[in-house]
Amino acid sequence: MTAYINEIGTSVPNAKISQSTIATYMKQHIDFSQKESHQLDVIYRASGIDYRHSVLSDFHQTSKAQDFMKCPSEPNLNNRMKLYEIEAPVLAIQSILECMKGRDMKDLTHLITVSCTGIYAPGIDLDIIDQLKMHSNIQRTAINFMGCYGVFNALKLAKSICEASTSAQVLIVSVELCTLHFQSKNDKFLNLSQALFSDGAASCLVTNEGNYDTFSIDQFHCDVLLEGKNEMSWKIGQHAFDMILTLEVAKLIEKNTKSIVSKLLDKVPFDISQISHYALHPGGKSILKAIEFSLNLSKEQNKHAYHILKNYGNMSSATILFVLKKLLEDQSQAKGPVLSMAFGPGLTIETMILTLK
Repeated sequence: MTAYINEIGTSVPNAKISQSTIATYMKQHIDFSQKESHQLDVIYRASGIDYRHSVLSDFHQTSKAQDFMKCPSEPNLNNRMKLYEIEAPVLAIQSILECMKGRDMKDLTHLITVSCTGIYAPGIDLDIIDQLKMHSNIQRTAINFMGCYGVFNALKLAKSICEASTSAQVLIVSVELCTLHFQSKNDKFLNLSQALFSDGAASCLVTNEGNYDTFSIDQFHCDVLLEGKNEMSWKIGQHAFDMILTLEVAKLIEKNTKSIVSKLLDKVPFDISQISHYALHPGGKSILKAIEFSLNLSKEQNKHAYHILKNYGNMSSATILFVLKKLLEDQSQAKGPVLSMAFGPGLTIETMILTLK
């Protein structure tokens, strides 16, 4: 049996903030020298991002007024997780309602939640079940703290479930509130990551039913570049989850993408020349360019990733579903194989072949 992504729903917070506004906020709230302020402006202008979304109202402030990040001082991790517990279910449920429009929640057999930006128990899975009146005995799995490639693992699990049961209906829900972990301290790793990340949620329904405008889930290949384990990390700190993201990440991806994709393509009966579409996780403009160089792709072939990066930023694990939804919405696209990729701590590279039906 083949598993298919039938529906995709997405949601973002109402607060849509321009990249220049966030840069101004950071310079107002972080102690930068004149040189450092100029360097920050360069990072933000070169990011390829025009807008991001956040559950925080902080970035609409035009002065050093007290807000979440400075009320009355840097919020601790407990405060951040309390806000996650309030805001994450709201965003997740919005994406589910869009995904499940016209479908019965009672038909769902499995619920897989994905997040690396917050955790609590009883968790977001039970909030979803309660508020959407799903069956209380729905089978639940939580994929936590894996980073931007988390949804790939959810899709692997959903594929296995659907291949084992003709009646399976698996709902995957990814919600990431990355801006909850923004901090007002001068740190070179934070300055880079805080120029990229944003908030969003996405859901998809995986079943054995494959109609028009669906993706069949065909093959996966994952590898870990252990030489990059210190170049990207996501750890629980005293005040927030602390991100380390260095410029070496893009270099490692450029160096290794071709060989990893080659191993993925060994599992399917065609080569890269027959790939119709690309759905790449827009971890940053430098990462997209690194993949393009490695696979000899044009920016046009990668246009959906650039669109999501420009309008939403990097929403961690939820982002790849935004890219796939954008691909589905592009009526000019021919049907055919899709190469998808995402990245995370390790340095982990996840790859996947889908087919747009």
